[in-house]
Amino acid sequence: MSALLLSLTLGLAVAADSVATIDNVPTWAEDIHADAENVWSTNPEAADMAWQAQPGKTRAGFLRYSGPVVNDADLMVVLAYRLVHGHDESEVRVALAESLWRTGGDWGTLGIRILAEESDPLVREVLVDTLRHASDVDILPSLESAAADENADVRAAAMRALGRTDGSAAYAHVILAGLGDDSTEVRGFAARSAGWMGIDESWDLLVGLLEDPHPETRLKSLRALEDLNADQLATLPQLVTLERDADHRVSRAASKIRSN
Repeated sequence: MSALLLSLTLGLAVAADSVATIDNVPTWAEDIHADAENVWSTNPEAADMAWQAQPGKTRAGFLRYSGPVVNDADLMVVLAYRLVHGHDESEVRVALAESLWRTGGDWGTLGIRILAEESDPLVREVLVDTLRHASDVDILPSLESAAADENADVRAAAMRALGRTDGSAAYAHVILAGLGDDSTEVRGFAARSAGWMGIDESWDLLVGLLEDPHPETRLKSLRALEDLNADQLATLPQLVTLERDADHRVSRAASKIRSN
């Protein structure tokens, strides 16, 4: 019996003394099971390949799937089934999550459901980062929820994604809240998205972040203010201080703005 078929057979055959029972398996998880079985019955070789494939290491040092496994939209559901019901290490599960959108399948609705149930913050982060590629569902409510995640990296991913998603203007309040987050990563990406989204109400908060203790946040806030109103930014007295900033990126950006 194939590894995939064996897993599909065992995945929902829950023992009576197990903590989990079929009664508490979400309907969407049952749907993944049915859809994966269908792929197995119509294209067993491809399904088995997706179930067993291992990601390669990129030059940046992280794992990523490539080749036939991400070039077939039908295999998306097998990869999703493996992500939900498999037993891969966290690093491989992150690669599986990242691969879903690149298969070309309609994965957005499924991705949102997996995100809501996922316990690994690394997997949640990559799902949030890639949701902006989904075209089959409104992702904005899920990004708002992710912006309140207990994990700062997930919240930062939500801030990035909101700034790159059409129709996110109604969620400006989420970005404004992110500008006051305890995490510099979240503040920085909230600042950048405030600029991308043209949130005028963020101006005073962004000016305050020019004095943030972290240079990356100061730089992103500077860029955001430039997006909002470059002429007004050039008149701010804070730019004189930023020209002498210890971080050369910040000082160079401030000097460029003042000279224009």
